[in-house]
Amino acid sequence: MFRSISLACAALVVAVGAGAAVAQSRGAALEVRTPGLTAEGSVVVAVFDKEADWKSRDRPVRTQRVAAGPDSRLRIEGLAPGRYGLMVFHDKNNDGRLNTWPIGMPSEPYGFSNNARGRFGPASWQAASFEVRGDSVQTLRLR
Repeated sequence: MFRSISLACAALVVAVGAGAAVAQSRGAALEVRTPGLTAEGSVVVAVFDKEADWKSRDRPVRTQRVAAGPDSRLRIEGLAPGRYGLMVFHDKNNDGRLNTWPIGMPSEPYGFSNNARGRFGPASWQAASFEVRGDSVQTLRLR
């Protein structure tokens, strides 16, 4: 279970550079809020628009990193209307990966859009995906 979550979030780090290169055109904006975090490290967000990519965790349409804090927010511009899902983690030590305990359980907070939770792994696309038709907000409680 926890190894699957770790692998999902680790894929976010690899994707941060690739997703940043995606051209941003006019479209909807998505604000991602992660309240209650300590002011250390950063918050990493990956945005997916297809269930297959969500499951493989290797092709987010957009990734972004922002400094962590008690009221961390980031804005993702230029999203076309459609269904999206978010994978997020708090990279407390800014080492670029989701750290885990020896048993594979994440030692840094992580979460998914809609505050969805998975059973023995990442949340399902059905539980985490949401519709974007205009400017949207997702507030995530990272655990």
